[in-house]
Amino acid sequence: MLAIALRRRDANEPVTSIARHLGVGRSTLYRTLAAHDEAIATTDTRRIAEQ
Repeated sequence: MLAIALRRRDANEPVTSIARHLGVGRSTLYRTLAAHDEAIATTDTRRIAEQ
C-alpha cells in the first residue's frame, strides 16, 4: 500500500484521490506518508553524520 501511495504522490496525484483508491481515510494516509518522510529524513541525517 505504501509503495503505491508514494508512487502516486510522486506523480503529483492528490492525496484525497490516492486515499480513495486505496480505501483508507485521507488523514490516515497523510499520517502514514508523514511518518515515512520523517523516517527517510532521519536515516539520511544519520548517514551524513556517520561520514
